[in-house]
Amino acid sequence: MGLASALCLVLAGGIGMGIDAIAHTSPLWTLVGLGFGVVAAVLVTVSQVRKHLS
Repeated sequence: MGLASALCLVLAGGIGMGIDAIAHTSPLWTLVGLGFGVVAAVLVTVSQVRKHLS
């Protein structure tokens, strides 16, 4: 669960940083990517917890 959450944050943030490097829009896409990463991490965590509770 922790690894999946960390991967969501790192991958989404990394993609945002990559877009920022190409488009020279720092930190716009980094923050957007991190936002998506947080949402994905929460969804992964909720999914894992629900699977273990049922």
